[in-house]
Amino acid sequence: KCSSFPAPPDTGLKEDAQKKRGTFDMIVADLLKKHLFPDFQILAGGGGLSREISAVSVLEAPDADNWMRGGEFLVGSGFVFRDDPEQLTPLIRRMNGKGIAAVGFKLDRFHHKLPESMTEEADILQLPILEIPMHYRWTDIIDVIHTHLVQERNRDRPDDLSAF
Repeated sequence: KCSSFPAPPDTGLKEDAQKKRGTFDMIVADLLKKHLFPDFQILAGGGGLSREISAVSVLEAPDADNWMRGGEFLVGSGFVFRDDPEQLTPLIRRMNGKGIAAVGFKLDRFHHKLPESMTEEADILQLPILEIPMHYRWTDIIDVIHTHLVQERNRDRPDDLSAF
């Protein structure tokens, strides 16, 4: 059993980031577009597809909500919940309280389906849960989303030197 680490302090980074940009440049629905991840499937929480994405991170700790700042698209296999998948339900409740954008799971490796209590809660919270096909590597997803976010944020910046 691994020891618990204290949660990092609330630094207000989410609010600072929003003030600097004024708005986010990607929403969950964008993930499903043909040029990004057309084979991702919505498992629950379809009412939250307009949630804003500011980052992507891997979800592989039972207390991952302690390190969320809001706006994250979390990807994971659910490995740490393989022996008690019902613990996913309170986790998504806590992560929703932190303002995450969505969660993506690879099914068939450690879970063949998500707990019904989790998908019902995601529908109530309008927290999108997406199925990620097995052929994706985490780095593929992270690279695509970060590249998209950086390009959108730098698109109209006056200090953009890409024209040179």
